[in-house]
Amino acid sequence: MDLKLVQKIIPEIVAKTANDGGATYDFRTLSFVEPEDYWYFPKYPDLTEIVSEAALTQSLFRFIYNNQYRVLEKDTVFGTWVNPSTNKVYIDINMFRYRKNEAISVAKELSKTGGRKIVSIYNPYQNKTEYIEH
Repeated sequence: MDLKLVQKIIPEIVAKTANDGGATYDFRTLSFVEPEDYWYFPKYPDLTEIVSEAALTQSLFRFIYNNQYRVLEKDTVFGTWVNPSTNKVYIDINMFRYRKNEAISVAKELSKTGGRKIVSIYNPYQNKTEYIEH
């Protein structure tokens, strides 16, 4: 992965996160993912980082560098999400499902095996967050 390119992309991700409450980016196509009617959640919940907005730029570079092969996997997208309850930013490698019930089921299973509970799934097309009860 071209780290100079990553340095150029990070300010765009930070700005989109601040303006929209999160960002979804595909490092394979080097573009933001347009909202589609999918439910997104962490593929690797144990890798999720939760940071303050002030620490976002530095944290993004470190996270992407440490996970540069994972963010290029064909079934993943990179994501940020601002938790409206805490104003903390979640940095994740996400997967997605079309059906909400399937997304919740997979997220619950990943919560058991992934080292951290997934607290929600998000559908940017519907602008909805669904909190998961464990």
